[in-house]
Amino acid sequence: MKTSQPRAFRTPSFVGLAFLQLCLAAGTSCAAQPDQASSGPPAASGGTMTLETPVQTIAANPKGKMVLDRDLPGFTTDPNYPIVKVMSLNQLATMSDGKITEAQLAQLKADLAAIPAVQVTEQ
Repeated sequence: MKTSQPRAFRTPSFVGLAFLQLCLAAGTSCAAQPDQASSGPPAASGGTMTLETPVQTIAANPKGKMVLDRDLPGFTTDPNYPIVKVMSLNQLATMSDGKITEAQLAQLKADLAAIPAVQVTEQ
């Protein structure tokens, strides 16, 4: 008898794989944690986004989100996105088991560098 498994178990996404590997490496539970960094850290010095910028900071900028959606199709709509959004693209790539390639990182780096710096103001 053929059983139907949820889609996530048949074809795991690179976001899900990265999250699972992060949990295993840290020896922690993979249960969802409350969003403690909803505003996210500011972008790198001068507002420039890099591969070290937290993904949530990149996605908060409309042009940054456009880059993520174009260079990593399905990334921001992945069910695991809320869990890994505090990580940088470099961190995710390291844990993606090759799902985020060097070529994709190079493209992301170039596309993010082409976005004009945003002035971050203190409130």
